[in-house]
Amino acid sequence: AASLWATRYGSGWSALPLSRKLSIMNLLRNHSQHLSPLQNLDSRLPQNPQPAEPANAASKTGGIILAAISSLTFGFVPFFSVTLMDAGFSPFEVLAYRWGVATLVLLAVGLLMRKSFRVPKGAWLPLLTVSFFCALTAISLLIAYENIASGVASTIHFMYPLFVAAVMMTVFHEPRSWVKIGAIILSLVGAGFLAGGDIRLEDGNVTAGILWAALSVIAYGTYIVGVRKTAVQNMPTLPLTVYVMGFGAVSFTLLGMLSGGVRWVPLS
Repeated sequence: AASLWATRYGSGWSALPLSRKLSIMNLLRNHSQHLSPLQNLDSRLPQNPQPAEPANAASKTGGIILAAISSLTFGFVPFFSVTLMDAGFSPFEVLAYRWGVATLVLLAVGLLMRKSFRVPKGAWLPLLTVSFFCALTAISLLIAYENIASGVASTIHFMYPLFVAAVMMTVFHEPRSWVKIGAIILSLVGAGFLAGGDIRLEDGNVTAGILWAALSVIAYGTYIVGVRKTAVQNMPTLPLTVYVMGFGAVSFTLLGMLSGGVRWVPLS
C-alpha cells in the first residue's frame, strides 16, 4: 500500500520524515482488513506533499555552485584566446582546437557513462540550427576581442540573458514584469557608457568590435531559446553538447583551412 501511495503521489513518500512514515504504516496495518488498496486513503494521507526543504536547498545550492563554476571558467576564455591570437593564431585556429578538444573529452565522458547519442526524430534540423548559432557566438566574440578590450566585449556578451528574456516575453508570451523591463533598460544604458570610453585596441575598430560583440549576444540568445523551445530540448545535455561542439569543431577547421590553414601544435 505504501508503494502504491508513493507511486500515486510521486516523490512525496521519500520526502516524508521517518516518524510520519511509521505512523502511516501503522495506520495501514491497523486497517488492512477493512481497506482495499488506495480505498479511502485520500482522506487519511497528506495530499500532494511537498519535497523536503533540505533537498530543495541542496538542489538550489548545487545549481548556484555550478553556475559560479561556469562563469569562472568562461572568464578564462578571453585570457587564453587573446594570448593565442597575439601569438599569431587566427580565431578559426583557436576555436578549432578549443572545440575539437572539448568534443573529444565530452565524447569520452559520454561513452564511459554509457550515454545514448541517438538524435530524436525530427531533431536534426533544430540541432544543426542551434549548433550554427552557438558557433556564430564563439567566432563573433573572438573577432570582437581583436577590435576592442576583451573585458568590454565580454561584458556586452553577457547581456544575452536580457535578449533571451525579451524574446521569451514578446515571441513566446511569457509573463512580463517591470523588473525584467527595467533590467533590460539599465543594461543597455550601462553598455552604452562602457562603449563611450577608450576601448579601442591597437589597429582595432571600435564600431566593428561593438557590432561583433552585439552579434554574439543575439547568436547566443537565439541558441538558448532554440535549446529550450525546439525538439532538442528532449535530448540529454551531454550528447547535445557533444553534437554542438563537434559541429563547431568541424566548421572552424574547414574555415581555418580555407583562410590560411590550421597549424599543427606539437604537444611538447
